[in-house]
Amino acid sequence: MDTMDPLLTAILKQDTITRTEAMNIPAFAGCVKYISESVASLPVMLYRETGGRVEEAGGDPRVGLLNEDTGDLLTGYQFKQALAEDIVVEGGGYAYIRRERNEWAGLYYVDRPSISFLPGVDPIFKRCGIVVAGREYRDFDFLKATRKTRDGVRGIGVLAESQIALAVPYNALRYENALLKKGGNKRGFLKSERPLTKEAIQELKDSWRRLYSNSNENVVVLNKGVDFKEASSTSVELQMNENKETNAAAVCSLFTVPPAILSGTATEDERSNAFQCAVLPVLKAIEAALNRDFLLEEEKREYFWAFDTKEALKGSPEKRFKAYRDGVESNVLQIDEARYMENLPPLGLNFVKLGLQDVLYDPKTGVFYTPNTNQAGKLNGQKGVDGNEG
Repeated sequence: MDTMDPLLTAILKQDTITRTEAMNIPAFAGCVKYISESVASLPVMLYRETGGRVEEAGGDPRVGLLNEDTGDLLTGYQFKQALAEDIVVEGGGYAYIRRERNEWAGLYYVDRPSISFLPGVDPIFKRCGIVVAGREYRDFDFLKATRKTRDGVRGIGVLAESQIALAVPYNALRYENALLKKGGNKRGFLKSERPLTKEAIQELKDSWRRLYSNSNENVVVLNKGVDFKEASSTSVELQMNENKETNAAAVCSLFTVPPAILSGTATEDERSNAFQCAVLPVLKAIEAALNRDFLLEEEKREYFWAFDTKEALKGSPEKRFKAYRDGVESNVLQIDEARYMENLPPLGLNFVKLGLQDVLYDPKTGVFYTPNTNQAGKLNGQKGVDGNEG
């Protein structure tokens, strides 16, 4: 006879973990929430690169579709959150792009179970139709942000690639839940000094079933000669709390999210590493999809989409201001550019230091000024503000 607990045997028969079941695992749900909400909180901006300069392309209606009103029932925040969650869990996030003539009219999120694919047969020149509600669309009709894809349309999520790793904490969760349903009563067996009739055995079984059903009945009366022997606790029961912590850490490692992020005790370095390793890849997947599917062909030479991550990547004030100081002293940043990063008004100090800590240069006018000698001039021999040649 198999000595394994029948309850545990019934639990272990299930090998495939669904998305709904995985989201019942606290660490899994916490990591998905952290990544999706981090992505959703960042604005997506459209930039234009011309003449070696990058500037924000303001006034484009697509920026509003992504960050505010998508044209669908979902807001921009909800749209990005749903898209990021599907990328991480299912391997792909999808949205229908509605166009009215040459105008961008809306982005309509479509959940992964509602989509099926009709891939082409050519392994080189890849094509894939997308079917939603029985209607077929071309691949360029959809925004397709994928993870670990081989065809640009279908990806592999954490759920599919980590079934066994997720089955362990999920089965442990079900086992713990089943123990609680029994009211915490210990397992054991009954020992009788004399043979029992079938009626007596059935009555004992019924009484025991009522006891373990977590009902109002919590007492079983044993006849003379019948004794209850408590079974020893299994290793799983003795190490349940330790296993929960180990399983939670293992699930967090699937997302490269430190467990301290979920407990709220993460250090600044842990938060920065979590963003770089867990959130940034999802941002890049969405950016790549937007650059491919949400730009006109003639725009792709100059325009590109990017998330504004300045706020998310800001460290402590001490580290930020040290970075600004290093940037200004090395002429990578101007003072007003550093103030802009802190959402402060400009001071109009458009100068770059040339050396000796006392020579100032204005790149717009070509004027340099030496405060120690009160001398000003222009480069390349042009006359300065005092009429002297530089």
